[in-house]
Amino acid sequence: GAIFSQGTLEVYYSIFNNNTVIAGNGGNGGNGIQSFVFGGNGGNGGGGGGAQGGAIVCAGPTNILAATDFTGNRCAAGNGGAAGSPASAAFAGNPGSGGIGGSSAGGAVLASGPIFITNCLFSQNTAVGGSTSSFNQAGGSVAGGGLDLARSTNAAVIENTTFYLNSCQGGAGGGNSSLVLKPAGNGGSALGGGLASAAALTILTNC
Repeated sequence: GAIFSQGTLEVYYSIFNNNTVIAGNGGNGGNGIQSFVFGGNGGNGGGGGGAQGGAIVCAGPTNILAATDFTGNRCAAGNGGAAGSPASAAFAGNPGSGGIGGSSAGGAVLASGPIFITNCLFSQNTAVGGSTSSFNQAGGSVAGGGLDLARSTNAAVIENTTFYLNSCQGGAGGGNSSLVLKPAGNGGSALGGGLASAAALTILTNC
């Protein structure tokens, strides 16, 4: 991303284009230890990292975005690590569990403090949740392909602003394993292709 701010942030007459935040993937679980009688279990994969604000994360007490374009920014969560394989033996071990996909919020902007937005453009920004390759594990959830307003934002006023062709895509859930009978994982949820708001008050005018 371009900016991470925990203080007062004021942005005027600017362009944020093709900025990217990419979270790390979870580590793979180790394979079980070989034994003649009892095979060791595979280790569990780590969860994918979360990603926020492809261009800006603003967490301060006052945030203003005016006459600014956000185009082609991307926020991508990490994928869950693969499960470790069991060791073969007279009594084979069990496979590990893969890691869950990471969550993603705000393809262009994540706000967690009060914000005023005027005469801005959010276009072709993307937020993507992390996937998992393991059975019974869920893909990562996503909110706000263009703009995500966290619950702590409290109040957001948005006027004369365009949201166009933004998108958010939840991570893929894991498929069933042939080794154990467990249900496949759920796909990650996706909320608000252009704007997702958990703020107590959100006012949009002429958008």
